[in-house]
Amino acid sequence: MEDLLKDRFLLTKEHFSEEAKLSYDPSGDNIIGKVDGWEAVENNVIAFFFGAGWCPACQQFTPLLKDLYRELDERQAPFQVIFISFDKRPEDMEKYYMEEQGDWLAVPFGDPLIDELKKLFNISAVPKLIIVKDDGDIITTKGRKEVQDKGIICFRNWQSVAGIKDGQKKKVLFKMRDEQIETESNKTDNISDNS
Repeated sequence: MEDLLKDRFLLTKEHFSEEAKLSYDPSGDNIIGKVDGWEAVENNVIAFFFGAGWCPACQQFTPLLKDLYRELDERQAPFQVIFISFDKRPEDMEKYYMEEQGDWLAVPFGDPLIDELKKLFNISAVPKLIIVKDDGDIITTKGRKEVQDKGIICFRNWQSVAGIKDGQKKKVLFKMRDEQIETESNKTDNISDNS
């Protein structure tokens, strides 16, 4: 997974906030809510969630995944979900992600990584939940069925197969934003000092 996700950006829900929509770096890019893909998933069981807002089965499954994610996040379990949209328009992806999904990551709409992941996991229909180790080895291609049938219990098996212990989860999701705020603060301090 490192080769696939290193130096690739994933999005947090913060990326779609009103504050983020008004904040751009000098190149004109909105950087709030963008995280390095590899740093965000390293030492985690990774769940690639392929879905779309127009899909009734996705609408039924998403609340189950959201509950699982919330419970594991509260326990600080080493688990990260990455949403890969099959929506037809960016606004549809944003609506489904913001209104119905958990506080996990998303591949930006239209990013070439979407097609790379579809091909890698041979995805042709949604919803699909592929569970992998952080080295890329597939734990199960039946993550959706396992979540539906077993709930949170399925995570212990995934974690065991991945060989990842509790307490290894890294909190890097807001690292870039914090660095940006610090940089902006330093610029303001320098302007004040020069006045």
